[in-house]
Amino acid sequence: MNYLDITKPKNISLLTLIIIAGLFLSLISGWLVSLEEEMLVSIRNTPLPKYYFPTYLCLGLIFPLCLRIRLRGELLAKRLLNSYLLLLFGQIITEILFLIIVGKGTGVIVGLIFSVTRLLQLQQFRLISIGKNWYLFAIQLLTLLWLANVINILINRIVPAFIT
Repeated sequence: MNYLDITKPKNISLLTLIIIAGLFLSLISGWLVSLEEEMLVSIRNTPLPKYYFPTYLCLGLIFPLCLRIRLRGELLAKRLLNSYLLLLFGQIITEILFLIIVGKGTGVIVGLIFSVTRLLQLQQFRLISIGKNWYLFAIQLLTLLWLANVINILINRIVPAFIT
């Protein structure tokens, strides 16, 4: 296959490093700093609802962690969930890193990049989980969750930043 298989944990580390390198290049070019300012305006004008973080914590992190514990003996589940959780932890670390270096607004950009990447990852999961109904249910639930996140970021953060 000619694409990066992001169902394998070893590839997630490489992908996370590529994303971080790209973000640092955009920081050096000044693009990320100017975008940071626009994102701060969007964040102030449209704060997230109070349920937003708890929803993503429960469904995006705790649900997959529970699945990982419950399905620990199944090799495919172990591979997929390890990859998913590794990408999620890569996102958290990257968001913290850029929040410290640049500011709060970069979390929006990092979140968008990783959420889109996660959607691609979940689609790869779907392709190799044919016939596994429980896996497909979990993949569809997580796909809806992260698709909602991408749509929210675009509508409430990115679009307003470029309209104002």
